[in-house]
Amino acid sequence: MRGTITLRLFSVLSVALGCFFLYFGTGMLLVVPGGPRESYLDWQMVKYGIAPTVLSVLLICLAGWLWHRSGEPSTLSAYVMRAFQMAIAAVVLLWVGLIIIAHLRGQMP
Repeated sequence: MRGTITLRLFSVLSVALGCFFLYFGTGMLLVVPGGPRESYLDWQMVKYGIAPTVLSVLLICLAGWLWHRSGEPSTLSAYVMRAFQMAIAAVVLLWVGLIIIAHLRGQMP
């Protein structure tokens, strides 16, 4: 029982870290442009977005694997899929919230 709780806590922590890195990676890939009059997809900026995005994928897969190891009666792919759905939903909600706040503050047309 104690090992089950520990695995689930590590799974939740892994999803939380995966969400943070997914948010940061997508922000660096999609929102942060290069300098003035530089190409948008400058390698110096893209590499700072790819590394956290790949790390987030690994952390989310780890979260699904840990939850599966905790003894729940389902397949590994189901837990990994749920972890990805949860992480993507959290990041999308965060981005939508930031867009709404920026619009209300007048920083976006």
